[in-house]
Amino acid sequence: MSKVWFTSDSHFSHKNTMRYCGRPFFTTDQCDLEMIKRWNALVKPEDTVYHIGDVALHLAPIKRILHQLNGTKILVVGNHDLMYPYFLKKKGLKFVDKMTREYLAAGFSQILQGPVRLNPEGYIKIRLCHFPTKNAIDNYNCKHMSSRPDDERNTLNICGHVHQNWLKHGNNVNVGVDVCNFKPVSLETILTTWYNPSNIIGNPNPIRVRMWKLYHTAIWYGLRFKNLLLGKVNLNKNK
Repeated sequence: MSKVWFTSDSHFSHKNTMRYCGRPFFTTDQCDLEMIKRWNALVKPEDTVYHIGDVALHLAPIKRILHQLNGTKILVVGNHDLMYPYFLKKKGLKFVDKMTREYLAAGFSQILQGPVRLNPEGYIKIRLCHFPTKNAIDNYNCKHMSSRPDDERNTLNICGHVHQNWLKHGNNVNVGVDVCNFKPVSLETILTTWYNPSNIIGNPNPIRVRMWKLYHTAIWYGLRFKNLLLGKVNLNKNK
């Protein structure tokens, strides 16, 4: 029997995400390979996966990686996906249409602008949106407040966007890889989190996140310092 899975914020091959989110991998290549491995260990070819936004910052990783992932893949657009309204405003309809075709050719079966409603007639209503509701604490997104839905009674908002900040906040459950062990999660797991009596559940691995943030930040500053020194050497040679 086929299953439905949910994930978000893979940010394939994005170096800054390693540093900002404290991802427990030494390189983006290692992170990408492990996410592919964990995805395919769970998801069968006949399954469906809703990716709730921010697949990657650029088209190249999507073309390289998406076809390696099992299942029928449906994208609910996030702010870093190249058909988000920001890109329509900045780059125009032709660009967005082209990117939509590229994403579909790379392996998505559908591309949906959120919020997307599931089982709208059920007692428990499910909404898929890259963004959490407006009442949820969020370190990132004052600039995306207009894209954030209102909180609704008996409506589970399956979201991403907040990365490592929290797993649950009120009616929001974050399925971003940074709080879901870098793999998709089932609806049963999401509902178990939602039914938890705690109003806010933080990152399950806060110490790990802090340690890896320190590591990646040290590497980042080390490379900047190295480039600065090399720049001075080259400048002296030109004199």
